[in-house]
Amino acid sequence: MEVTVLGTGVIGLMTARLLQDRGSHVTLVSREYPNLTTSRAASGIMLPTFPFPPESEEFSRRLRWQEATLNFLRSYEGGRFLGTVRHTEFFSHGWVEGQVRSEGMLRYVNVKAPGVVRLKPSIMGFDEKVSFEMNFFPAHILLKRIYEEILENGAEHRIQEVDASFLDSPSGVIFNCSGYWSKSLCHDGEVNGVFGQAVRFPPVGDIFSVGLGDYFALSTEHWLYVGAPFIPGMTDPRPQEEQFWKLVRFASNELAMFCEAAGTKYDPARLRPPVETAAGIRPYRKTGVRIEVTTSARGMVVHNYGHGGHGWTIGWGAVVDAVNLWEAMV
Repeated sequence: MEVTVLGTGVIGLMTARLLQDRGSHVTLVSREYPNLTTSRAASGIMLPTFPFPPESEEFSRRLRWQEATLNFLRSYEGGRFLGTVRHTEFFSHGWVEGQVRSEGMLRYVNVKAPGVVRLKPSIMGFDEKVSFEMNFFPAHILLKRIYEEILENGAEHRIQEVDASFLDSPSGVIFNCSGYWSKSLCHDGEVNGVFGQAVRFPPVGDIFSVGLGDYFALSTEHWLYVGAPFIPGMTDPRPQEEQFWKLVRFASNELAMFCEAAGTKYDPARLRPPVETAAGIRPYRKTGVRIEVTTSARGMVVHNYGHGGHGWTIGWGAVVDAVNLWEAMV
């Protein structure tokens, strides 16, 4: 069957791959190549928390999707892209307990165990830390590999700007994986965009991961990734020079202090000039991911968007649900 996939971020590419596995011929349509998408700017970690109450249906299905995605990454090309890193999160007193209630961090951290450590003295206003193992992968490398595989298997790719009429009056079958742009394409007022930007440096030789408020750093054999994932008030997805220099200064100065407090090695003297900066807008959706089929006289649209910065963490599981929903209707 001929199927169009709108979007070439992680959700769009995983959708195309699964559709090909199940016998469909896929045409990708997007406003940009994968290397310019928000997914390309991602750090490549399996996020440990979800912004929904643990008792909610949305939280439960995200846990299920996360497990399916982790299994996919373990099996994809022998799991060669997947690794683990010890992550340390710095925070102010009371944050972990709040996360447990609102985001279910208890799945990863038992706050009653001696995992939460008080910092004396505090560091830049942070007075507690917690450490746990976290999965990671080179998101930009993996995105490129999946894209290459899809093209090798016969998919076509059209760079094309589309408007709401593309989905309002679909021709054939369209999987809408357009992320933040679904806000305008689907007239979806529940979608809110949150800007994030990151800088990648050459590897510094140490493996670590730290998070603190507005900053996140992940050091692997591939690179040192330093990002500010939640910058409010930005609607332009392009990298911003001011944010670039903030991230460079953080990597050159404060990061070493937090790495020392985390018990890991990092010598800023080994920091070399940045390789690249990348940015994007994450599609947060108040009621959760939209997986739904809409139909018209000429075709149907399968919506799969609103993952809100969790695309790499829950993507494959959500894609399987969306494709299964479509197959049950045809």
